[in-house]
Amino acid sequence: GYAAGVAAAMAAANDCPVRAIDVRALQEHLVSVGNLPEKVLNQGDSFPIPEDQVRAAVISVGDQFKGLETVLCRWDIAHPWVVEAYRNETDADRRLHYAHLLAVQDDPIGYETLAAAIQAGEWDAGWRYTGMGQFGMSMSRMDSLLVGLGKTGRPEAIPIIAQKAGKLEPDHEFSHFRAIAMACEAIKDVRAAECLESLLQLPGVQGHSYPNLQAALANNPTSSTDTSTRNNSLREIVLARALFRCGDPQKLGLEILEEYARDMRGYYARHAQAVLQEAGVDQ
Repeated sequence: GYAAGVAAAMAAANDCPVRAIDVRALQEHLVSVGNLPEKVLNQGDSFPIPEDQVRAAVISVGDQFKGLETVLCRWDIAHPWVVEAYRNETDADRRLHYAHLLAVQDDPIGYETLAAAIQAGEWDAGWRYTGMGQFGMSMSRMDSLLVGLGKTGRPEAIPIIAQKAGKLEPDHEFSHFRAIAMACEAIKDVRAAECLESLLQLPGVQGHSYPNLQAALANNPTSSTDTSTRNNSLREIVLARALFRCGDPQKLGLEILEEYARDMRGYYARHAQAVLQEAGVDQ
């Protein structure tokens, strides 16, 4: 706590971000007051990560993304090596992992590999908010593949995304709807509007905003650990946001966002307002 306080004071005194302070000067001070042993002054930084470690991580990342943190930390030098690994890889699973990583980093080179994997797969066990015990991944494998497909920016991905969207029912997990929305809004093509409108027209998907106190009181759950309102409201707003960003020909996305812009819950209202403001919509 003391070290963090001194670091903050140094940043304030020098009018700079905490990341820009003189770390060696901070260490010298902490040594002088007895908080650190003097030997730290002879130790070097572990960053930037050496190139040989990055190359090793590029090889291992094809195996269930082992070493991903190292690859992403030095993406500037790792990117061409990942492209090379993808092109040379013969194992289907490893090749898909490379394609997936590249897509998430906005490189579309592995589009065909991703598209084939999604078309060959089915919806898996998704994720939704739960009351307590919220651990682990918040996306399923299919969710993540779809988000990656969207981030390739390829309009020809829309029929593939729409085909998966067409298999969703209202009782499917929140993460599946969010994945479709994220994939569509990454491409931002009006041809994605139809599948997003269809999802919003599913029974029970709309009508979860709280525009006034009466609605908030009427829909307030009795359980202190209830998460149904969170799952329902977020599903509606992310689908509406994606539709709005994909052209919104029927103005359904705009209508829903304007409702949430008046929501009694500030975090929903601020988000909807920001999306509308980004597009220059008067509120």
